[in-house]
Amino acid sequence: MNKKIILATALILGFCSTGHAYSLRSGFYIGMSAGAAYSHSKMNEKVKDNDTIFVSSLALGVRIRDIRLAAEATMNTKAEYEKYTYESNSVSAQLYFDIPVAAVIRPYVNFGGGIAESTIKAEPDVSKKQKKPFWDVGGGFSVAITRATNVDLGYRYSRFSKENFNDTNGVKVNVENDNHSVYLGVRHVF
Repeated sequence: MNKKIILATALILGFCSTGHAYSLRSGFYIGMSAGAAYSHSKMNEKVKDNDTIFVSSLALGVRIRDIRLAAEATMNTKAEYEKYTYESNSVSAQLYFDIPVAAVIRPYVNFGGGIAESTIKAEPDVSKKQKKPFWDVGGGFSVAITRATNVDLGYRYSRFSKENFNDTNGVKVNVENDNHSVYLGVRHVF
């Protein structure tokens, strides 16, 4: 029994130890991710509503040692709230810091911001498109499959700027939205 525990411990430590496969390559990369987001909305600072949406993104970036800089395009499905629907797609610049641990699994944090184009629709005839800034912050874990390919499991909080529209009675409605996303992605450095 003790030999099995020692062998299992040695294998785990060997798997997570320093090695050429975990000294990740620097260079240009492409990445894709998909996941689910808990979309939260607040209307006129009172009414709160939530929906779960699908989120996907495509990233082009550069990795230099433990820092990554990427341009990302993110698509969100429509969130359906009680009084309106909200959909946003965005382009952003993202800065990632891979925490330098000599292991197959490496934690990371990210910060970013950009422009989100949102569409708000309410019954019967209200439809408004707006482009507004947003910011996000997140983190996760990256698993090295090879020196050039990683799989990411992450979380991201996105905060969108306040938006407004006039309802059918001409009354101004202020809307605040944010997303809590969990995603799975893959990156490959060229």
